[in-house]
Amino acid sequence: MTTATIEHRDTSDSLPEFLRIPDVERLFGLKRGLTYQLIGAGKIKSVSLRKKGARTGIRLVATQSLRDFLNGQME
Repeated sequence: MTTATIEHRDTSDSLPEFLRIPDVERLFGLKRGLTYQLIGAGKIKSVSLRKKGARTGIRLVATQSLRDFLNGQME
């Protein structure tokens, strides 16, 4: 039998840098409306990607800003 040391793995890199709104709800439990309120208040960062002239696009939330906001709520 061989004994190997198990190293601690940092799971902070397991999520992508940006998340779509449904992923924020699924992974962090924040509803769509609250997520948009936090974006509007400048508490979390996001970006909207859309083609020139398009009415709709894709809203992406910066995962690190979301983590920073939630960690700040624990203090």
